Amino acid sequence: MGKKLLGVDQFMRVSRGLLILGTVLIGISVVQIISSVRPPFAPRKRIRMDLSLIICSLICSLLFFANSVSFFVLVSSVDSSIERAIDEQVVTAYGFDGEVTNVIDNLQVEHACCGGSNYEVYEDSRWATHPSDIVPKVGLVPDSCCVRNASTLEIVDAEACHGDTLTLPNSVYLNGCAPFLAAEERYHPLVFAFCSMLLCIWMALVSSCVFYVYKTHPRTTVI
Repeated sequence: MGKKLLGVDQFMRVSRGLLILGTVLIGISVVQIISSVRPPFAPRKRIRMDLSLIICSLICSLLFFANSVSFFVLVSSVDSSIERAIDEQVVTAYGFDGEVTNVIDNLQVEHACCGGSNYEVYEDSRWATHPSDIVPKVGLVPDSCCVRNASTLEIVDAEACHGDTLTLPNSVYLNGCAPFLAAEERYHPLVFAFCSMLLCIWMALVSSCVFYVYKTHPRTTVI
């Protein structure tokens, strides 16, 4: 749900792919290091591919470094990104897309919030100006934005919430929902960032080890 609103699904898939690639390369590099010490092939059949592995390792190290930097940047901007994404869904799809409407309603009721930034985003929404069969408009904000009793979840003052003017903060939640969703979503890119950085360091060490063996044993290094 959070990833759909955040709009980083494709970026997360690419990053997972890089992490899988890194795991495979770690296995290959371990085999390479072992082979450098105990060659499995006869001397005449040895294939010199150390330079290729060095270049490949360095490229992968740079890719993982760029990936980790991208994730750290994403972590720093996740609040504003989620806020814009939720507001966009509220403005364009709330009340007309059943799945999006349910997600937003559940989010607002669960966290006692309204909209991505705040309740005012509904003033510019399609729901405010066009009839909706999913959530009929009976006030300036939907019922999921109305202040509710914490134990019964009943609307505290339905008349005030459904009026043409809002009595704040007794009728409508003032806080936007972005901070609550951001707290849940910030963890995942942070984990990816640290994993990518560790893989970057590992590939740099591998390339250094292979280069050292290549320079000190140029005739016996194999893969």
